Amino acid sequence: MEQESKTSKTKYLTAAILIAAVAFFAFLFINQSSQGDADFCRMIWDGMRKGNERVIRDIDWEHLNLLGRDIGARYGLAKTDEERNKYKQNFLRGVAFGNRRYARVAPVFKNWRVYYSDSAKTVVAVDSVRRRAKTQTLFFTVSKGGAERKLVAIEFGGYGQ
Repeated sequence: MEQESKTSKTKYLTAAILIAAVAFFAFLFINQSSQGDADFCRMIWDGMRKGNERVIRDIDWEHLNLLGRDIGARYGLAKTDEERNKYKQNFLRGVAFGNRRYARVAPVFKNWRVYYSDSAKTVVAVDSVRRRAKTQTLFFTVSKGGAERKLVAIEFGGYGQ
């Protein structure tokens, strides 16, 4: 009888530990998936600033808007795959060159966070802090087409204005 009681307690304890572990990992997964979009944007931004061509695949070139400029329209003027690839590479080189040239006065980016999310897109915000200037917020829009995420826009100011 006493053996059955110990076995029963062990089963309940094991079940409680399993339930707690599942709840813990579910919480981590849910929290990480939303933070994953912020990390995704930070990775693309750092890659663009460094001229890293690996980020090319993570950008929606046909629809890209960057700080008020319709990059997608310019990209659409390329007629061949070779021209499109050259455009992407030159674009990244230009961003990297500008970053190196203005590194002394470049802002520091802090507080990466998910600003808005729905089933079609996520907007990630980051504070752009400059010396002797007010902090601005930079918004990254990421489309969620199926299992693939793509950067669609980067804009300063209030989102949706």
